[in-house]
Amino acid sequence: MSGQSREVLVVGAGIAGLTAARDLATDGYDVAVLEARERIGGRIWTSHDLGLPADLGASWIHGFEDNPIARLARRHAITIVRTNISSVTPARYRSMALYDEDGHRLSSSETNEMSEMMADYLDFVAAKQKEGPEKSMLEVEEMFAASQSYDANQRRRLTFIARTYLEHEWAGPRSDVSLLEHDKSLGFAGHDRVFPEGYAQITDRLAEGTDILLGHEVTQIDYSGTEIDVLTNCGSFQASYVLVTVPLGVLQAGRIAFHPRLPKGKREAIRKTRMGVFNKIFLKFDSVFWDQEDELIGYIGSQDEDWPEIVNFHKIAGLPVLLAFSAGSAGEKNELRGDTELVACLMACLRKIYGQNIPEPVGHLVTRWNQDPLSLGSYSYVPVGSKQSLRRDIGMPVENRVFFAGEATSQFFPATVHGAFLSGVRAAYEIMLADAKADLMKDGQGEVDSYI
Repeated sequence: MSGQSREVLVVGAGIAGLTAARDLATDGYDVAVLEARERIGGRIWTSHDLGLPADLGASWIHGFEDNPIARLARRHAITIVRTNISSVTPARYRSMALYDEDGHRLSSSETNEMSEMMADYLDFVAAKQKEGPEKSMLEVEEMFAASQSYDANQRRRLTFIARTYLEHEWAGPRSDVSLLEHDKSLGFAGHDRVFPEGYAQITDRLAEGTDILLGHEVTQIDYSGTEIDVLTNCGSFQASYVLVTVPLGVLQAGRIAFHPRLPKGKREAIRKTRMGVFNKIFLKFDSVFWDQEDELIGYIGSQDEDWPEIVNFHKIAGLPVLLAFSAGSAGEKNELRGDTELVACLMACLRKIYGQNIPEPVGHLVTRWNQDPLSLGSYSYVPVGSKQSLRRDIGMPVENRVFFAGEATSQFFPATVHGAFLSGVRAAYEIMLADAKADLMKDGQGEVDSYI
């Protein structure tokens, strides 16, 4: 395999890389994708180990209207189902089954109080954003609790709101997420959607007809010569252009060496952005014993090890499956625990709610994205003291030869599949533009910026 030459090499077969490769190939470029894993999709990963489709990475289309992922689903006749799960408005609690630490289900009046608490908290956050200065979201949370003179029970409920609103959205610890920058992204209108048969249907369609080399981990990109040399564990490749779409965590860890070194501004932008942790645990049962009419079960515990949000997949897809989330600092802690302990912890929460006689699961799946060496985190967020605009610097081309894409390069749609998809579209266009400029320069056209 050594010494192969292509016009464009794409590093990474996640949705950004697959999208760019498809667009470039459609335009007539000779493209190959180098993927370190033995599968495509990256952080889109539908497992069938439980005998049913379980999305271990991305699950939802966030905002259905005008979302490019929704358009892809319609184009390929992929079934999608509406959900209200990832809505972070105060009204979300009225469609949840909420339980206190002792397993007591909150009454309608208590649920309304939770909604009002969330509304007041979000108003407080907005006011602090206008006032400045920069703070962590945990500092703001503590300031709000103090301003309301909350007792221990109210403080626990506020923590539940903050964990599910913030850490489950942005994956970063509240102690590190920026007040001023955390929500400077755009979204699409409409309710969210989920794929009953798995998100991998999207990446499978995008990959059709693409030359993808699995098990090829890129270790070095040398762009010092006329051709770019790409070294992998399976040999070397050459290309005129290289598109890097690996996760931010992989760039931060230096798993790919660049020669020459990347420009200082890009290195700083990579260093100052963070990868968060958002993990899942799936439990499969023989029968359904939980609230069947509520999409989401909320457990307002007091320990980081607790699982505050549990998705009812029987409501969504007719499956006897529960899915629980663990993110931020709790996600980091839970990654260090074994499967047996994690399942037992979640079952302890469920037994407080539904009684000691509920059955044991017949199967489980646990994710540990932070320990995955080819991901080193779930998705990116902006820490205290950093800026959302640095994402643009991460995505800027180097010498119009080495290009970058992925959710962490999306200034307006970070931490989303559609953000990664659109970054792939953008990077493919940048490569085409750079190639057109290079051709004009060869033809003696001189300065071409105004021409293109």
